[in-house]
Amino acid sequence: MAPEVVIRRARPEDVEVADAWVEVKRAEYARYSPVFWRPAADARARHLPFLRFCIEDAAYDAYAAEAGGALVGVALANRRGAPAPFRADQQPTWFVDDFYVADAALWPAVGRALLTAVGEADRAAAAERVVVVVAQRDEPKRALLRTAGYALEAAWWVQPLTPTATASAATPPAPEGIEAVVAPAPPVYDPGGPVALALTLGESSAAQVARFGAWAARCGAVLAVVPARTADAALGEALASGGYAVASEWYTCGL
Repeated sequence: MAPEVVIRRARPEDVEVADAWVEVKRAEYARYSPVFWRPAADARARHLPFLRFCIEDAAYDAYAAEAGGALVGVALANRRGAPAPFRADQQPTWFVDDFYVADAALWPAVGRALLTAVGEADRAAAAERVVVVVAQRDEPKRALLRTAGYALEAAWWVQPLTPTATASAATPPAPEGIEAVVAPAPPVYDPGGPVALALTLGESSAAQVARFGAWAARCGAVLAVVPARTADAALGEALASGGYAVASEWYTCGL
């Protein structure tokens, strides 16, 4: 008989154990999307203090799972909400990014228990929705989300670029209708240069997708990222035809 899963509040010392899982997951995701998820050389040194900070920060709900007295999972829910394409939504949203288990076989039991704890805490804090991000090719984690009642709401589509200008050059204005930012990747990643993130394309057409990519390259970006809601089938088709591929999926569950 499998040991009972016990959920408790995460503690700073938990990250020392979870760090090994993070390293495995980081390498796995880098295989899925080598530019988008390419780890920085000092990714481990940067991520450990960040996890400790999240566990101690009141803006996060941080939970740990134990089985047989051993730590087997952690989940951190950010109360500040989720990034694009959810940033303009009015629903109070909790966002789960750092969410790990000791082994993929534990997602059904341990992952489910952690999601339940996050949902209960967020509901008590007046959240209306939880958003969880996962790699599109991370099937065990995706399967957990589906069986836990989460629905696929959006995806981040990515395309590596060959910059046509140096990153230090002045950023040209974005094409009409496009709102976007060009900035360094999060510190734990190193795609090789700046990343262009589309906050909105203004229209869901192949021409607009091409305009964004060309503009991003002129800004010195090495990667173009376009968040797209699943319901926007036209945008998904335009991105696929333009050479983009899904890197991450975003699942939501109402509370």
